[in-house]
Amino acid sequence: MTGATGIHDGQALIKMLLAGATTVEVVSTVIRNGSERITLMNKELSDWMDGRGYAGIEDFRGAMAGADARQRAALERFQYIKTFGDIS
Repeated sequence: MTGATGIHDGQALIKMLLAGATTVEVVSTVIRNGSERITLMNKELSDWMDGRGYAGIEDFRGAMAGADARQRAALERFQYIKTFGDIS
């Protein structure tokens, strides 16, 4: 699975990996912010992993994919509100 929408920082990258993504597309943020954004996102990911004791992405990839239905529904609702909530 490829995460391909709204990945502009390390937190969004982490969410996609938790959802089970094996790849992510970050073209929009690189165009807007330059290629140094990739370095920053990698650092955010590395710091997050270190803080939780993960040695590799495989240790947590898909962790939210196995969440119970209520957690998945709440995450989906949050994503919907985040996506469409700012529309005036």
